[in-house]
Amino acid sequence: MMSPRRQPECEGTLSRRGAAARRRWLLVAITGMGAAVSVGLAGCLTRPAEGQDPAPGLSYRRLEIAASAEGDAAELHALRVDPARYRIRLVTAGAGDTATARRLAVSSGALAVINGGFFDEDFRPLGLRVARGRRLRPLRRADWGVFLIRDGHPEIVHTRDYRPEGVSEALQCGPRLVVRGEITRLKQQSAQRACVGIDRQGRVVLAVTRGHDVDATYLARALRRPEEEGGLGCRDALNLDGGPSAQMFVSVGRFRLDLPGTWGVPDGLGVFPR
Repeated sequence: MMSPRRQPECEGTLSRRGAAARRRWLLVAITGMGAAVSVGLAGCLTRPAEGQDPAPGLSYRRLEIAASAEGDAAELHALRVDPARYRIRLVTAGAGDTATARRLAVSSGALAVINGGFFDEDFRPLGLRVARGRRLRPLRRADWGVFLIRDGHPEIVHTRDYRPEGVSEALQCGPRLVVRGEITRLKQQSAQRACVGIDRQGRVVLAVTRGHDVDATYLARALRRPEEEGGLGCRDALNLDGGPSAQMFVSVGRFRLDLPGTWGVPDGLGVFPR
């Protein structure tokens, strides 16, 4: 990720990192872990049975979606969360540290974790972060969005519309992919993707792609498309950090889904029982 001073206010830095992150990746490869990492990029290490849901209020879907205008296809793995039964909270690795989604889940006790937003070369999150009502990082004046929990209810708002009153959790990233049921204008750029959405019933959707890199507009189409037409039925959706950061981990009873990224991240969104 580029430094905060130079990062554009758009999607253009999804898969880039600073010198510190590149050194870390080189160390992984040199120490012989490159094969394991490549498996992580390719897809799931553990996949649940098709049609299996983790628990009441949690549902899982694996979709095949169009990834580009060239006819490429990718997998979209989605966990749908009922906020009446589960809390969505920001989980962090600690100042200056990173962790995988799996490690964040284990250390926090979360049932599921998806990676969070952008960060700089020193692993400091870029943009607003609020955890349990405490602001950890300030709002960034960027053309991004904010996923938040206000008085127990999920929202996705534009940066300029953010208000702190009643907010217990918040994560800023961008761009917004779907706004009030409409797809936004997005740059033509492909990468592994992670995103958070809110469907028409007010449930939270956490989703990660695997396989072919996905153009942002094609991801938005799958998120917006109604469930009965093979989509996820999101009325609002926000892009999270992608590329090597895109990852999700779910472990609920006998249900287990592990979609690792290439490296750890400083934070993520965790799912906790009420």
